[in-house]
Amino acid sequence: MDTGFENNESLSSSFVYRGGMILCVVFVIAFLFILGLLGFFYPQGFLQKATLIFFLALAIIGGAALVLVGMGILRYNAAQLYEDFDFTIFNNTDDAIIISDLSGFVYYSNQNYQKIFTYKPNSSCYAVIADLPGAGALAYRLKVAAYSDLAAQEELRVEQSIFVHSPQKNSVWYNISVQPMARRRKKFLFWRIADISHLQECREVFFSNLQEAINHLDQAPVGFLSVNTQGTILYANAIFAEWFSIDLANFTVGKYSFDQLFDSVGANSSWSDICLQNNKYQSSGYSLPYRFSLSLNSEIGLKILNCFMCASSLLEDKVIYRIVVIPQKIQKEENDNQLKLPSVLVQYFDASPFAIAVVKQEGQLLYMNNAFLSLMGCTGNINLYDIISRRDRVQLERAFLKITTNKNYSVSIETVLENSEERHLRLHVMPITPYHDDALRDLIIISVIETTEQKTLEDKMMQNQKMQAVGQLAGGIAHDFNNVLTAILMSCDLLLNTHRSFDPAYADLINIKNNANRAAALVQQLLAFSRKQTLRPETVDFTELLSDIRNLILPLLGNNIQLKIIHGRDLWSVEVDQASFQRVIMNLVINARDAMPNGGIVTIATNNITKQQSAEFNHVGFGFGEYVQLTISDTGTGISAAVQEKMFEPFFTTKEVGKGTGLGLSMVYGIIKQTGGYIYCDSREGEGTTFHIFLPRYIPDTVHVGSQQIEKVEEQEKNTDLTGSATILLVEDEDAVRMGGLRALQMRGYTVLEAATGVEALAVLEENKGAVDIVISDVVMPEMDGPTLLKESRKNYPDIKFIFVSGYAKDAFAKNLPQDAVFSFLPKPFTLKQLALKVKETLTQ
Repeated sequence: MDTGFENNESLSSSFVYRGGMILCVVFVIAFLFILGLLGFFYPQGFLQKATLIFFLALAIIGGAALVLVGMGILRYNAAQLYEDFDFTIFNNTDDAIIISDLSGFVYYSNQNYQKIFTYKPNSSCYAVIADLPGAGALAYRLKVAAYSDLAAQEELRVEQSIFVHSPQKNSVWYNISVQPMARRRKKFLFWRIADISHLQECREVFFSNLQEAINHLDQAPVGFLSVNTQGTILYANAIFAEWFSIDLANFTVGKYSFDQLFDSVGANSSWSDICLQNNKYQSSGYSLPYRFSLSLNSEIGLKILNCFMCASSLLEDKVIYRIVVIPQKIQKEENDNQLKLPSVLVQYFDASPFAIAVVKQEGQLLYMNNAFLSLMGCTGNINLYDIISRRDRVQLERAFLKITTNKNYSVSIETVLENSEERHLRLHVMPITPYHDDALRDLIIISVIETTEQKTLEDKMMQNQKMQAVGQLAGGIAHDFNNVLTAILMSCDLLLNTHRSFDPAYADLINIKNNANRAAALVQQLLAFSRKQTLRPETVDFTELLSDIRNLILPLLGNNIQLKIIHGRDLWSVEVDQASFQRVIMNLVINARDAMPNGGIVTIATNNITKQQSAEFNHVGFGFGEYVQLTISDTGTGISAAVQEKMFEPFFTTKEVGKGTGLGLSMVYGIIKQTGGYIYCDSREGEGTTFHIFLPRYIPDTVHVGSQQIEKVEEQEKNTDLTGSATILLVEDEDAVRMGGLRALQMRGYTVLEAATGVEALAVLEENKGAVDIVISDVVMPEMDGPTLLKESRKNYPDIKFIFVSGYAKDAFAKNLPQDAVFSFLPKPFTLKQLALKVKETLTQ
């Protein structure tokens, strides 16, 4: 066991001390033995001389022992001290531990002490501590306390840590303490040197916060008081002291009492009355602070102090009252015209959390509770008609007039503030009934509730419902239009197969096909807005995507617009349809270009958003989670608030007629929402625009990724053999689409059976006893839709293959199928080659 004695000489000195004592004892016994022999053989006179010699020798030995103890050669056995303690715990502490005697001689020191101070034999701990920077006077005070048998401690600040294990930093604080103790009738001193820098930092933070709180109270525009049950003022803030000319430097508890202070300025209530009223108020079940008013005589007229009081029990039978004092100045000439309401009404109005006022028919406000003053932001004499919007004043006048003639009438009026039209209010107007005073006969009570948040929520709900309705309408139109485009494209392909490039009609056919494809792209925008387009999500790295799309963006911007791309570090992956998301970026960049006709900068930046960061966003509807953020900002003209409210609506555009369809941002909104993300716009007129796009972080799943890579089919133009000899059942309720598909597949060598509905398709299957290799079916059909056809047909023919064709996305109808249903999908509109390629791929799977 390491005790700290191994490096000291105390242990060896103890051994010398013990050896010396044994030799002394042996010497004394031997001397007495020789003296006895001499006494036996020699006369008595010799014995007297020998006795004197013996005592002289003992005196010499004792004197020598005293000299050796004074020199420190012989001392108390440290091993005895060691037997009383288990010093292992001292070596496991971070502090420096010393045990010494009153002279300062170190009997024990732990490892930390030995690391800090180089051990010197017979060194005094007083001298060692005094050698610390600036510790001379400190060591002297501790020494005086130790000699007086008193425990003491001092704090010392040094520039750098003296402990080896502590990080080197400036302004390190230490606590040096000494504790007297006694062991085996000998006094020792227990010394401890501890690093208290972290405690000092906590103290500084605490006192800083405390001072900040005191400053807030002192600088508040209202008075704060603490009063005990006897009325003694325990605390007053600076503003209250200023009102009553109290010198806070000389303020002591007991110097001022509530009654003494307020009687000097003519207050109309005593502290005992106020406490009595407060107890009655609280016993009535009210949870709000008790309110009372004090009238003070001042040079400018009558000054009214509105006071709010609540009680808090600190100790048993000791209650402290906290009082907030708010002044209200009223000019002398107004005193005679002040409204005197019944006390029960005043007490109710003051305790109410609602904004309440008493008003004349002319709109003059006679009484306003604090909630009303806070809500309306008005002070002093003011007319209610001047507060509300001009367009609602006639309605309020009619309501006031009707109330004066019909005391049972009440009405609610929706209005806004005149100076802040974005704040919506609901006024409840009613007469004061019953009334026993003629002065109250024509007075009206107004209670006000702010409905801004409710109105905003209602508007957003209406907007969402409108967007949803428009989306459903757009999706339905797009679905029907896809059938028309499919028939046009397939007919063009059939005609192009029968015409050569030098044929005069060939150019017209190409023109028809190109415009049909253009119309198909427009339909895709409608489906994107309604979130029913077909997306093929794949794992995408934004860094690579932006690098690839950069060359496509630069030609669109022109020479007077600079493009900046800022890539985030260690960017997470996302799962999006790469082609669709490229259209999103292109659309936003083009809008940014159009907003900067005189040139500017377009900045595209990416970064990760952690869960903690997402919780700090206050975007409407934003979900908590991990996201990859894409921001596209410009230095253009900005977007007004009115346009921002409508810019994601379909067919809304600020461009000239013929220069925009109004589907760009609605397509962007639909694609991002269908991907599971969010988009928000941050813009002010004249300050540019920034679009924030948040896409969920994609965490790869091994099984999911593997199956996704197997099922993912990219549209590639392959020079493969598209002919075949299989039997195909084509189910389509649109005659033009069905006839086009029938001719196209027959030209490729397939045997094609046709049906207009799902019911007919089941009959065809029964008629051919299931001798059908593949079924190509529309999704939405009369009598029986495509998913139901798949369920019914696979009851008898479980191995039959299916291809669904639809203008809607695959996910829009897959939820109506069993989870293990296997089928292929071909989105409308499609060409003959795409149809033949999908059939070939499905048959070979």
